[in-house]
Amino acid sequence: MGRKGIVYTFTMLLLLTFLFTNRWMEITYSKNIFEYFRKSQALTAEEKQWLKEKGSLIFTADYSTPPLYYIDKEDQQYKGLVIDYINALSKELQTEITLIPKSHQESLSLLSRGMAADISIIYPTIARGSDYFFSYPIYHLQGVIVVSKDENIIGHYKDLENRRIALSSYDYALEFLQKKLSSVDYIFTADTEGALKLLETGEVDAVVGDDPVISYYIKNLNIGEKVKTLNNPIYEKEWALAVPKSNEILIPILNKAIHNLEIEKITSSLHRTWFGIATPVFKENISDRISLIILVFTMAISLVFYFFYVTNKLLRVEIEKKMDELYMSKNDLQTTFDGLMDFMIVTNQKGNILNVNKSLCRLLDIHKSEIVGKHFEDISDLVLLSSNQSLINTTFDEGKSLRKEFQQNGNIYEISTFPLEDQKKRIPKILIIIKDITKARLSEQQLLQENKMATIGQLAAAVTHEIRNPLGLIRNYCYLLKNSKPLEEHKIKKAVTVIESSIEKSNHIINSLLDFSRMANNKWEKVDLKDFIHSIIALQQNKIKQQQIEVTIECKENNVYFVNVSSLEIILMNLIANAIDAMMDGGRLILQCGQQNNVLTIKCIDTGIGIEKEHLKKLFSPFFTTKPRGKGTGLGLYITYNEVQKLEGKIYVHSEIKKGTTFDILLPLKEVI
Repeated sequence: MGRKGIVYTFTMLLLLTFLFTNRWMEITYSKNIFEYFRKSQALTAEEKQWLKEKGSLIFTADYSTPPLYYIDKEDQQYKGLVIDYINALSKELQTEITLIPKSHQESLSLLSRGMAADISIIYPTIARGSDYFFSYPIYHLQGVIVVSKDENIIGHYKDLENRRIALSSYDYALEFLQKKLSSVDYIFTADTEGALKLLETGEVDAVVGDDPVISYYIKNLNIGEKVKTLNNPIYEKEWALAVPKSNEILIPILNKAIHNLEIEKITSSLHRTWFGIATPVFKENISDRISLIILVFTMAISLVFYFFYVTNKLLRVEIEKKMDELYMSKNDLQTTFDGLMDFMIVTNQKGNILNVNKSLCRLLDIHKSEIVGKHFEDISDLVLLSSNQSLINTTFDEGKSLRKEFQQNGNIYEISTFPLEDQKKRIPKILIIIKDITKARLSEQQLLQENKMATIGQLAAAVTHEIRNPLGLIRNYCYLLKNSKPLEEHKIKKAVTVIESSIEKSNHIINSLLDFSRMANNKWEKVDLKDFIHSIIALQQNKIKQQQIEVTIECKENNVYFVNVSSLEIILMNLIANAIDAMMDGGRLILQCGQQNNVLTIKCIDTGIGIEKEHLKKLFSPFFTTKPRGKGTGLGLYITYNEVQKLEGKIYVHSEIKKGTTFDILLPLKEVI
């Protein structure tokens, strides 16, 4: 080898040594060689003199964020990972640091005044940069989502849209979610412990916060069997020490101390003390360091051999890891599958059963091995699947999730089908879930009947007045008949006519009231919609007259539709009653009906007081009412909404204060069976 070759080899070795050393420094200390030596400088004379004149430093932080910083309830001591870290900084700087536990907001307030506190800990932002200087990051926090064990829909922060989320108001998680999501119902708690308690009781759908804090409280509250933390963190933020703008000289002092603590492995030691082998809040890249050392040694033996060897080894490890993860995932899925109380079946397109859960096995009193692999028609107790064959076929053909209710042996069931796609987007199998909803439907009927009876109570005075008028006419004309002369035939005929008309009117009112009071029976029949609306209006006729309301029914004659009479009666009665209550000083009530394609459209328009904008979102919630106490149950519009949903329809509301309210109802029409 010539001189050039030696120089070239030596240069390459120096370069490789430099690159290796630089990379090792980055892995070990998160700094390259130049940064390492620049940050390893000792305190200057000016910095030492400043610390001497200062005498002691004041650190303030939150007291309710275990295990980072908190006041121990048993001994009332201010503890935590960060507190130990500050004590280590105090020892490194040989300067006393006084610890002042405050709330998060109070800590920032003290720090902003400069003289009240010297140091706190926050995550740096551009906005906060105008008030504080920040040190090097001292730890990294991951944000996580916690849900109940049986929650299967929320798997990503995007799934939190339109959900109730509990969290601390000063958590970075709030800022993150407000940037990413537009419609979240936030429930703020004093600390993460309070948020997890709300999740435990089912008052919220999820809790969002910092991983170590959430892990601490889950263990402390002993709710590990009730909740689960989603695997993927939603963010990772660096936290640093903050000092007021008036103490700029303190930043290089702290940075040098932080650097020395990293070199002395104090941060790693503190992490092991507080978290053991849990996810570190201080970044350590041990696996990268080992792989780098292995790579350097094996290059000396044979780069090519090592490349193939490591590649094959890593591939085997990864395959084994993936197989273990797949096995664990399958076990977790089967455990969840078996833990559900609904009856669940997985079947292929041929009708062969691939999997069932324990609930179905208990129902059929058959072992799982006697069901799996058989066609569902071969199992007599699964005849209900045969009766819903068209629903199953449609799911395979169209790849849509479908739902249907049916009755069998006196019970009401809901069958739902869900396509299970493979990697090629094919549907080789579907999941069938059968739920016994008999009790739910009975409860709904009971709620409807209670609402009806409450409405009937409100109608009683009006109906009494409506019946009293024709009874008065009957009594008067009976008196005339008694005292009329035999030859006054025209008076007799008139009296009989009036009496018959009055009896017919009273009979009509009583029949309408009886029809409305009957238990709902989900009966579908042909109805002339205009006459149907007239019968509902008749029950409110007295209030309509008293409040001087003008009623207009805009429906064509002989508008006959095949409808669920009970549901439509409930919908119209509640909407008309609310419209009348909104027009105490008179107004117009307009009822329009028609048909667009295969959809029945009904509008209920009033010129009443209108609905406040903030109330519109809660309008269909149970027990929500703006009426005075004793005037409303808060169930009318809730029941109306559920009845519309039951008919697979839609309901919309538009309202303006002092102008009125319009309800639009769209109901798909069914063919006569």
